[in-house]
Amino acid sequence: MCLILCSDINQFLGVWRSPVARFVRDEEVVGSNPITPTMNEIFTLYILKSEKLDKFYTGHTNNLERRFSEHNSGQTKSTKPFVPWKIVFTKEFTSKINAFNAELFLKKKKSKIFIEKLIKGEVDLPVARPDL
Repeated sequence: MCLILCSDINQFLGVWRSPVARFVRDEEVVGSNPITPTMNEIFTLYILKSEKLDKFYTGHTNNLERRFSEHNSGQTKSTKPFVPWKIVFTKEFTSKINAFNAELFLKKKKSKIFIEKLIKGEVDLPVARPDL
């Protein structure tokens, strides 16, 4: 009985969280914006293509201009070897979690063909949850 009660209290107090909830709270992913979101903030999912090699990079941010500059100035470890980059796709979201989920969807696909079709408009991303 105590274990059930204690776990309920921890869950109520927010001690127990899903991995996604911990991610959104802590915002610890490489390529994402470390600033806490504010109300009415727009988050942009973006795909970059290296002009040096035939590689794509997917990320999300609340400030695309700043983030793109960071990528092209070599401030991002994972994209530095492939500078210069160009933006080939963007999609805006009203919540960080929806932008993050769209980014995860693309990264889990691991499909250059899907990304190329998305850029051409031949396929679309899954519909974001409106309640987030």
